[in-house]
Amino acid sequence: GEAEERRHLKYARRIVVKVGTPVVTHADGGIAIGRISGIVEQIVHLMHRGKEVVLVTSGAIGHGLLRMQAQQLLSSSLREHLSGQVDRDVDLKAAAAVGQSGLMSMYDMLFREYNMTCAQILVTDSDWKDASSLSQLRHTAAELLHIGAIPIVNENDVISMRKLPVIGKENRILWDNDEIASLLASALHADVLLVLADVARLHRIGSDGLPKPMPVFLPNAQLWHHEDGAERNPTPTVPGTAASPALPGSVLMPYVSRLAREGMDIMVSAACEAISHGVRTAIIVSGIEPANVSKVLAGENIGTIFLKQ
Repeated sequence: GEAEERRHLKYARRIVVKVGTPVVTHADGGIAIGRISGIVEQIVHLMHRGKEVVLVTSGAIGHGLLRMQAQQLLSSSLREHLSGQVDRDVDLKAAAAVGQSGLMSMYDMLFREYNMTCAQILVTDSDWKDASSLSQLRHTAAELLHIGAIPIVNENDVISMRKLPVIGKENRILWDNDEIASLLASALHADVLLVLADVARLHRIGSDGLPKPMPVFLPNAQLWHHEDGAERNPTPTVPGTAASPALPGSVLMPYVSRLAREGMDIMVSAACEAISHGVRTAIIVSGIEPANVSKVLAGENIGTIFLKQ
């Protein structure tokens, strides 16, 4: 049951921590250095206790967009500024190249403060389908963990051929490395997949039609989002009505997240996939709140936990 699994978290040996874009960066693309510093400190404490931690990070594209737009302003001519003709469109793959270097510089600086070494691993969709590439990935990660280094994994967006766009309408995030974190946790036989998002936990629709905290993900639950016309209203209307087709027990996907509904669906699906492919426990919890990594792995009842059926 849930209580037993939460107690067991303190004994987990290999942990994959996925840090989402809304945690790594602010809405404008700037790196949230304070939040990341706290997460790094918690990871270091886990490793000092003999845990193996692999970090999956997002945020390269968002941060790269900010830096490239600033670079465009600096390099454009005075005439372009005066005419208002500065081209603000930025290629996302180029932005990923710029942002990735900034991310790794930050992580390297933060881990060095604790005399810890981190290492960059970039992957694409094809790496999971090729047996040789997957074997090499496992070997490299195992070597890094053996010497006490922290593998930091991100998608190689510069050459990735994935068709789903990263950013959608209103700059909301469609893809945020959740599938990569799930595949990695399974490939490395991790005990726990810990997904740090910008929501405290999922909610379910109660019998009264109102959202209730969901500490345990219900298998086969229907995923439901607020209707387009009422997305900013945190309270759904009565289940079963035309305005709200959600049924009691449905999982309510919050609008407050910077993830788009596609991104939220992928995050939940990835957690389910990790569980079904050998990972004992997956948890979605807020990475905005301080100390949540330590709290979850100490067995505290926060976030939404995914259990084997």
